Amino acid sequence: MEKFFGNRNALGLFELQNDPLFSKIPSANYHQLIDKAWSIGRNTADKYYQQYGTRFPEELVKKLGLVLTEKKQGFVAPQYRICSEYYSNLRQIILYQDTITGELEKLQAKGFIKYKDYTEFRSLFIAHEIFHHIECHDIGLTSKLDKLTVFRLGPWRITSGIRALSEIGAHGFTKALLNLDEETN
Repeated sequence: MEKFFGNRNALGLFELQNDPLFSKIPSANYHQLIDKAWSIGRNTADKYYQQYGTRFPEELVKKLGLVLTEKKQGFVAPQYRICSEYYSNLRQIILYQDTITGELEKLQAKGFIKYKDYTEFRSLFIAHEIFHHIECHDIGLTSKLDKLTVFRLGPWRITSGIRALSEIGAHGFTKALLNLDEETN
């Protein structure tokens, strides 16, 4: 979560490095991919702000007809924590209070005090999931904009999108919607 508050290139590179296809992405393409996904997120935030007149994710949830569910506990594994999820068919965002609170406490322990409590901090996760809703129901998946060949046999090839691009777009959207400076804490 700490990476979210860094600059876009560091955050974007972090997301790319955690993509299962990272080894297949030419290093010369990293910044172009990050910039493209980030711009999609920021432009989408601007469009939705103009269209709906709000920068408050909770209000946008209502205006978009989404269901927001908050659960006390989420799934936690040693290297994997789920703070929030979006379910396209249900048009539902789920927030997991314990993992979101845990991330906030980690940030606060490091001296980051922009957000005082869960209620303030949850807006970041709601905005992030709103972007995934918009991808599914309006603009298309950012992850499918660029394809990588994952397997080739003679004239046949199998391609795949880059999942990290959707995450980078969601980060750009969240920062733009909430007017967070993308270069500093």
